[in-house]
Amino acid sequence: MQQTRKSAGTTRILAAVVMAGFGLVGAAHGAAGAEQAALAESPKKEEMKMKNQWVQEHLTNAQAKLPFSFVYDGKASEGLLSEWAKKIETKKLDANRTEHTLRWIDPMSGLEVRCVAVDYADYPAIEWTVYFRNAGTNNTPVIEKIQGLDARFERGEGGEFVLHGIKGDSCSADSYQPYALTLGPNAANRFAPDGGRATNGRFSTTTCRCPAVVSCWPSVGPGNGPRRSCATPRMACGSWPARN
Repeated sequence: MQQTRKSAGTTRILAAVVMAGFGLVGAAHGAAGAEQAALAESPKKEEMKMKNQWVQEHLTNAQAKLPFSFVYDGKASEGLLSEWAKKIETKKLDANRTEHTLRWIDPMSGLEVRCVAVDYADYPAIEWTVYFRNAGTNNTPVIEKIQGLDARFERGEGGEFVLHGIKGDSCSADSYQPYALTLGPNAANRFAPDGGRATNGRFSTTTCRCPAVVSCWPSVGPGNGPRRSCATPRMACGSWPARN
């Protein structure tokens, strides 16, 4: 649980950094080498179309289903943010990157919620970072259950979602060993490092393929890869539910 305070300057809380890629294909192997690998990794029109549609539905549309969540003063962000004034700014960073900044301000406390997303024109990937800032004159109500990634992803008829990760350090021969876990219907997977250390037993970066979703949490926190149906899993990652 976090409370943004107005003391010696403005407090900013980094919520999460998440990158999502859509329909990514693996690199080619064999005698052809770099040429085949470059061809295999080139994004397809369908992949770019999928990514562009996802960005609109989850970030830039007026009624976007946001890919993050939190609880503020006991209320879920999904309902709160729809009532707060929203501002969207878009600017080109370079030939291949466009930055979308979504900003909401609580009219009562002055809490500012800001989501900065970078959209890649040369690859089917989008990344975003969520910030909280106290723009008021008093301490804000409590912010908790911050999920930098909280979204559903869909796949087609073929294939299955596979969660890829690294075991982390367990002071054993299989420390940092990669693993792949198939997420069948109604499967659930919850993971987090042990003992308050970022890589103890479980590494904080994971990838779920079909599509590919890479979540990176800058400190210790839990992640989820549950399946709600055959084709639409909900993925979430965020901070430990601490109270202070």
